[in-house]
Amino acid sequence: MHDENLNETINVFVSKLKQEYLLDNKEIIRAVVQKLGSKYNLNKKEIIEIIKQEEFEIPAAIFSKKLGCLESLTKYQKNNVPPTHKCVGL
Repeated sequence: MHDENLNETINVFVSKLKQEYLLDNKEIIRAVVQKLGSKYNLNKKEIIEIIKQEEFEIPAAIFSKKLGCLESLTKYQKNNVPPTHKCVGL
């Protein structure tokens, strides 16, 4: 249930940014990074390092209006990220 609520919240958030502020995917990511930086007192390099530590490199081009954020991420992962041994065993 928590994942569904989070997915819905993210979708509403991204839709509002696109509609109300006429932002594209790249601009949305920039805005999120800027807000994270100011909220947690981090610069862009620090945020990128945190993301890289988690081994996430997700191109902005995967997001579209046809799919929600979580669906886009899942599709990207399924098609581009090899499963770990831990995932295969589950």
